[in-house]
Amino acid sequence: MDILKFVENRSNIETRISGKSLQDVFRDSLLAMAIVQNKSIFEIFDIKSVDSRGIKIPKANVSDVMVIESIDLTTLLIDFLNSVLAVSDNNQAVFFNVEFEEFSDIKVEAKVSGARVNDFEGNIKQVTCDMANIEKIGDHWEISLVFDI
Repeated sequence: MDILKFVENRSNIETRISGKSLQDVFRDSLLAMAIVQNKSIFEIFDIKSVDSRGIKIPKANVSDVMVIESIDLTTLLIDFLNSVLAVSDNNQAVFFNVEFEEFSDIKVEAKVSGARVNDFEGNIKQVTCDMANIEKIGDHWEISLVFDI
């Protein structure tokens, strides 16, 4: 998992996400976006847990339910992240956890949870489709994501 390795320039931040399952890719993509939005929340809030990858996850104090449908898997991930981004902006919160109720190649129904923040360290305008393509490589899935800042 490379979610903490980012390539940054003036207008965007790129990261490569990999996971053993598609749900892992969605979960880690959400976490990568949260880290770009406000890395310090992973240091200042009470720690809820350390997940199986060793990442310290803050306690959540805000949540929302999302139902997203798209034409294919890659578009579904981009649409999911952009929907979370909109809810994040509306609630002044960073969302870093997801629980899936339904998950398919064209539909996600999920509860996202996160923490309210005073400000965003990284102001993401959108998650773009540039270079995005979910691929199965061997026994895992990968995607490159670009966060427009």
